[in-house]
Amino acid sequence: MSVVRSTQMQKESARQRHRSSDRCSLVSDVHASSSDGSECIPCQVSTAEMRLAAERFQPLCGSSVDVLPHYVQLEIALSNRRKIMYTDVKMKDFYTETCQVPYDVSQLRQFDYRNSHGFVRHDFIMLYDYCNGFMDFHGLSRAEKNIFFRYACAVDCLITSAYYTYHLGRAQNRMVMFNAEYVPMDPMPIRGNEPGAEALFETKADHEKYKYAYVL
Repeated sequence: MSVVRSTQMQKESARQRHRSSDRCSLVSDVHASSSDGSECIPCQVSTAEMRLAAERFQPLCGSSVDVLPHYVQLEIALSNRRKIMYTDVKMKDFYTETCQVPYDVSQLRQFDYRNSHGFVRHDFIMLYDYCNGFMDFHGLSRAEKNIFFRYACAVDCLITSAYYTYHLGRAQNRMVMFNAEYVPMDPMPIRGNEPGAEALFETKADHEKYKYAYVL
């Protein structure tokens, strides 16, 4: 067994020396080609591309230490705005602690589809300030900012509801929305398009509005 291992080690050592010799030959060929200028252009292009990529990512790399605290503060500021807008918080309590969830269970209101309007102007203002706080946001074009803002509104509505529901609604089987309203989930609410569902509403307009609110 020791003889077999010794033979295998000798073969492996020979292969490594051969690979090392090949690498040395390759390096020598590159230097020789570079000396007469015949192979310089590809190397220069590659270096230029790498430099350009580094310049593009330099703002991100240079501020990497501050990225997480920056976005944490953005989320805290948005939560504080919602707390001020949708609760009866006193002015003296605006800056008391880190606001991870802007509401508590006692401040939640049951959702009423008759008075629901989805996002209203002050919700857009809050998200406008939120988007403006993103790093390098002001470097985007007008069209890019518009698309960014639209996506932010759509995503925030879903993610915020999931986050608030996780913290405030699970124990009571409620879905908590961005504006401190909740929807009871036990039993599950109807969609509004079931057979005979229109009989549950006083008017056809109420039925149509409920179906619209359910989609939102």
